[in-house]
Amino acid sequence: MWHDGTAGCEGSHGRRDGRYGRGRGSGGRTVQRGQVEQLLRMGRLRHVEIQGMPTASEEHAGMGGPFTLLTPKGRPQVADLEVQHVSRLVTDPEEVRVLAAKHGSIRGQALTPRESLRLLEKMPGDL
Repeated sequence: MWHDGTAGCEGSHGRRDGRYGRGRGSGGRTVQRGQVEQLLRMGRLRHVEIQGMPTASEEHAGMGGPFTLLTPKGRPQVADLEVQHVSRLVTDPEEVRVLAAKHGSIRGQALTPRESLRLLEKMPGDL
C-alpha cells in the first residue's frame, strides 16, 4: 500500500492538480523518478498489487500510521508496527483482528491496482 505515490504508508509524490497530495519528497527529482519507476516495475508483476490512497479527502483509515500484517505458514496472523525506530510485534488475536479490519478499510478506500498504475504512469512527467 502506498500513500501519495511512494512505497509504504506515507509518501511524497502526487498530482499537481491537488487530486493527489503533493508533498516535499526526499532525495530530489531524480530519486523520486526512480522510486516511481521501481513501483511501476513491481506493480506490473503478476503477484504484486499496488494500491494508492487518494489524498483528496482529509481523512482515511490509514491515518493512524503504518503497519504490516504477516501470516506465517501454519501460524496465526501477527502484525508489526514501526514508529520512530521502535518496532512492536502484535500477537494478541484481538489486536491483530482490529488491524486486519483496518487493512480492509484502507484497501476499500484506496484506488484500484489498475487506477494506481495509471496514476504512477503519469507521475514521471510531473517530476
